[in-house]
Amino acid sequence: MTTKAKTSAPPWVLHYGRLGLIPFLLPAPAGWIWPALVPLAGSALAVYAALILSFLGGAR
Repeated sequence: MTTKAKTSAPPWVLHYGRLGLIPFLLPAPAGWIWPALVPLAGSALAVYAALILSFLGGAR
């Protein structure tokens, strides 16, 4: 007898996953639309990326 494994995530999990990409995707268009924000957008992206990497390192 075979059982069918559920391979897709629930929709709300996918929604939260996509929302988690916003901090990685938002600084580039924000710097393009508002050129005065380029240093702030770059710093915000670097800080957020370091924060995510620290959590991944802690989970490992």
